[in-house]
Amino acid sequence: MSKVTLEKKKLSYYKIYEQLFDDPWIPVYHIAQNTSLSRNTVSSYMEEMYQQKILTGPMLKIKTASDYREYVYLLNFEDPISVFQGLQDFPHVLYHALTFGTWNTLIITDMMLDFSQLLGYQQCIMRGMIYSCSLPKPHYIPWKEAFKKINDTLLHIEVKKESSSMGKTRYLNWKADEWKLFHAFAPDVRKKVTPLLKTLKVAYDSYWNWRCNLKNSCACILGFYPEGYSSYTNHSFLLSSQHVSVLSSLISFFPVTTQILEIDNRLLITIPVPSSDIARSIFCTIYDLKIKHIIHSVSHAQIIRECSHNPISLINDID
Repeated sequence: MSKVTLEKKKLSYYKIYEQLFDDPWIPVYHIAQNTSLSRNTVSSYMEEMYQQKILTGPMLKIKTASDYREYVYLLNFEDPISVFQGLQDFPHVLYHALTFGTWNTLIITDMMLDFSQLLGYQQCIMRGMIYSCSLPKPHYIPWKEAFKKINDTLLHIEVKKESSSMGKTRYLNWKADEWKLFHAFAPDVRKKVTPLLKTLKVAYDSYWNWRCNLKNSCACILGFYPEGYSSYTNHSFLLSSQHVSVLSSLISFFPVTTQILEIDNRLLITIPVPSSDIARSIFCTIYDLKIKHIIHSVSHAQIIRECSHNPISLINDID
């Protein structure tokens, strides 16, 4: 395949992603109309995107509620590899990773746990409740241009203190049918509805009412990785900042999906990085953000291995 043809296909991939980002339930024929592609091409490209892990989702992630909360732990252990292996079937652990940096273990749970009792525990860098999770829509531009846009923006930016997401949380209060629907559709909201409802023995009206109210209770998680997820190395940055929307806007210039977790008064931002050169530029950008007082303290770890116990808790899951 020629370079021109490959770039054209990648642009089509991004256009399909854009449609799904705006409406996770959009029918294929509407994607075809909006992208000027044939229905067969859209279906074929979507299959390729999923196979190559260029596209992940759309999946559902429950928003913080009075009766549902998730917690993040950044920890150090004497033997992190053994801990990583031991957490595979650990109750209430949704996701865990072996990392290299300021912390060597990252864990996400659905209830508060005391990991200091585990063998070889050394230190807790940070633990806290997740108040929000966002995946800004990336731009379809080269990395070099992305860094230029960020630098140009920083030259003229005026930052103001923002209100935190740590406000009053609502009560989820789901009944049995709503939990059935969530667990059925969480890994893939685009599943065929009718046969699944028959299996679940849930009425279509109940499904439709649940779906119409989903924005209040769930976030729809959709990832875009132009080179395929396995081509990237995830770098996590723990930042102290009161400028979430500014950071989200700047990060969206990157041509790949990034994840922002707001935890108490800090942010955990995970950026998929395709090369060491790009990694260096990202570190320089982080330094510039600190000079501009957009962020204050910063620490970092690179994800070496990761495991999702629940597909809704991870941008993407790899072995």
